[in-house]
Amino acid sequence: MILLDADVLSAFAKVSKLSLLYKLFSQHFLYISPAVLAKIKVSLDKGHNFAREIFELFEKGQLKVLVLNKKEKQEKEELPVYLGEGEKENIVICKMRGGVLLSNEKKVEQFCKTTKITCLRIPAILRAFWEVGVVNIDEVRNVVEEMKEKDRMGFTERALKEM
Repeated sequence: MILLDADVLSAFAKVSKLSLLYKLFSQHFLYISPAVLAKIKVSLDKGHNFAREIFELFEKGQLKVLVLNKKEKQEKEELPVYLGEGEKENIVICKMRGGVLLSNEKKVEQFCKTTKITCLRIPAILRAFWEVGVVNIDEVRNVVEEMKEKDRMGFTERALKEM
């Protein structure tokens, strides 16, 4: 099970590269939590085009929302306050049901390490694209440039070298 945080979902949607995630994770279904859906809905209500692309995935049945059960809701309340609602929901779902979290937040990655949840940030995802042959390294570099331009995403020199 692969859970996407709003930052990863929106970054790939802004550069029209959500299809690459589906190619990379072709053996898995992609999910989001209710709080991530709510965050994307706010962007849709504001008229952001990238949010329309994400909602089209729901219409096609390619993206589903995992609703938290009672135990997961209780567990969520125990998580640190520095985590956002979507991050908390994703972490709890991954912990309780066993999943991989795609988030670009360093704080989420660090928390996931302490709880033994696999968390992949965008540089690791981009690297995986060319390592498994989804696209070549030049295409990955193009995606990086588009993310810098369209999502104002910053990449550290270390992250670029690791790609």
